[in-house]
Amino acid sequence: MNEEHLSIRSEDLRRSAAPGRPELRCKKRVSYPGVSCANMRKGTFKLFSPSSLREMNPYRPLAPAAYLVAVVLIVFPLFDSSIAVTPWHVGSAQWRFGAIGLLSNTLMIVSSGAFIAVATAVVLQQHRTRRLLGVGSWSVAALLLAISLAFVLDAVQAGAGIRSDMVVSYRLASITAGVKLVVGMLSFAFVARGCRVPPRARRGAIASPPLVMAKHE
Repeated sequence: MNEEHLSIRSEDLRRSAAPGRPELRCKKRVSYPGVSCANMRKGTFKLFSPSSLREMNPYRPLAPAAYLVAVVLIVFPLFDSSIAVTPWHVGSAQWRFGAIGLLSNTLMIVSSGAFIAVATAVVLQQHRTRRLLGVGSWSVAALLLAISLAFVLDAVQAGAGIRSDMVVSYRLASITAGVKLVVGMLSFAFVARGCRVPPRARRGAIASPPLVMAKHE
């Protein structure tokens, strides 16, 4: 026995059904490849809500692993960097310059972790998680902007005590770290932008019409 599975919106079924009759009329609105009108009239239909369809997503079993990898890529590099700059001397411009420079080296790994988390939420249509990740990504982007401005001031202040034979290396290191900070800030900004939930998806999460699965024999 050959079975065909068809997904049709219930509103299309209501439009295609004759008043007072349970069978479907043949209309282009509900015509699908490989499905004839006769088969549609014989079909048995079952309603599925949008939330239940999200539960049927084939990529859902990968979500725990993806989120775990994202957390590892975000937390461990930041933890290693914080340990490397101990003891902390926040009042020293030289210390701030070195700490921010070391932090800039981890931004690409951290932003990769954020991207994996956002991509997972988008694929699985987890709109609430997308909003939370969006708020966090915008916050990190704003923080990196402030850190970049502070880094410029610290680089100028710390550069006053650099020996003449180290000026070129110092400037090169400063420019490299500054570029990494800007790229990291833009990366988180683009990740945050990707977290935006389209208005249609927001409306659909509240009042989306059920889907109808048609099984034809």
